[in-house]
Formats: sequence, C-alpha cells, structure tokens
Amino acid sequence: MLLEGYIEPARAALTSLGMKANPPKVSQALESVGLNKNEIQTDDTGSGVRFGAAAPSGGCVYGYVSLDGAVDIAPGGSIMDGGCLDMIGQ
Repeated sequence: MLLEGYIEPARAALTSLGMKANPPKVSQALESVGLNKNEIQTDDTGSGVRFGAAAPSGGCVYGYVSLDGAVDIAPGGSIMDGGCLDMIGQ
C-alpha cells in the first residue's frame, strides 16, 4: 500500500478514540491499520498526543490527536535521525 493509503484508515481509527486518546491507544490504532508496530512513536504533550509512524512501504505518517479528539494527520518522509517523530527539547 502506498503511504497515502494509510491516512484515511488511520484517521478513522484515531477519531474513534475520541477524548480517550492516550499514547498506548494511539499506538494500537496506528498498528491496527498496518503501520509498523516497532516504529510507532508517541509523545503526550499534556494537551494531546503527537505521533509518528513508519509505513512498511516507506515514509511516515505524522500527526496529533488533541484532548477533544480532533485528529490532524499527514504523510511525509523520515526525519534526520531516520525516525518519524522529532523529540521536543526541554
């Protein structure tokens, strides 16, 4: 499947979490649509969950699930270190 083919299924899986989104549930939702289990990264920001997940065909799916359940998601390439989620410095 091409990278863009993961976007709508992932959006649906993440939207179904609603206001119950947390890092483990976001990871499970992304895994359920075929994204690489061992290459899903999440970050609880306190106002939602950022995520980056590698697709088997290459590239990444990036996004954010806010506390109100709104989902923002997009396809893209890997970051400089080869992963899919940049860590925010303290």
